[in-house]
Amino acid sequence: RPPWTREQLELLFNDQLFQSYTLPTMARAGGPAAYWIPLLGLYSGSRVGELGQLEVIDVTSDKEGHWISIHKRAEGSTVKTTSGTRVAAIHPELIRLGFLDYVQHLRDAKSIKLFPEIPRTESRSRGANFSQFFGDLRRSVGIVERYPDFHSFRHNARQSIRDAGIDSRLADAVTGHSNGKGTGDIVYARNVAPAAKRRALEAINYPDLKLPRVYPTPSKA
Repeated sequence: RPPWTREQLELLFNDQLFQSYTLPTMARAGGPAAYWIPLLGLYSGSRVGELGQLEVIDVTSDKEGHWISIHKRAEGSTVKTTSGTRVAAIHPELIRLGFLDYVQHLRDAKSIKLFPEIPRTESRSRGANFSQFFGDLRRSVGIVERYPDFHSFRHNARQSIRDAGIDSRLADAVTGHSNGKGTGDIVYARNVAPAAKRRALEAINYPDLKLPRVYPTPSKA
């Protein structure tokens, strides 16, 4: 798949969903998921299925930073490859846009799922339902070709990391990309220091993309 071009990214993220937090009403969009999942894909290179299945407890913080754990332990969870199981840093741009405030809101509400409003049925996972919505979204802004699609965000993220001069193996470890070279790279990915993972993730950069903070700021008691 080709990556998104600068012009295509601007078309998508200039939509009122991202410029004013105007959430779509159809069920498969998942309410706030419509806003956060594309941004998470763009700034982490994660697959839509990996993101749609996440639980609130998968978002953690420690002295090294803020993290998302991608795995297949939770009910309905899937990870495409062994290398896909990983802990990914949360990009500073997501923090600026209010992602941690969103997570805290869910914690306060005792929610289990990170995106509880995405429907899941016997025949379709949360990721599959959201993927259908995302296809509608990109067509609505004028991107009618088959590609780029959600998966193309992975190519943008990985290329951005490599353009920053970071080793391709580290780029693969951060995005959960399997290069087919066997268990050696899987062991490497599992042993990358958290600080190195964070630096690689923070290298993802889209200088022409202008996103305002539109997620509601928590009120102070």
